[in-house]
Amino acid sequence: MLALEATADLVLLDETQAREKAVLMGLPLTGTIGVLIRAKRKGLVETLRPLLDQLRQESFWISESLYRRALEAVGENN
Repeated sequence: MLALEATADLVLLDETQAREKAVLMGLPLTGTIGVLIRAKRKGLVETLRPLLDQLRQESFWISESLYRRALEAVGENN
């Protein structure tokens, strides 16, 4: 509701149910991986792979297909 009231430019959400509700409300959203992809594209981080690996080691669940798609999105698919 706060994002709607504040007319947020972007909402950061990783939890599936929250993302589904945000989509229904028409909110622009991204998740942690989306933020990392943007950081890589802007040159704020050198490589994405070690960051994704660290998230996985710290119990942040990332499906294998999302992991591969994120790396492909920034040209680290080798």
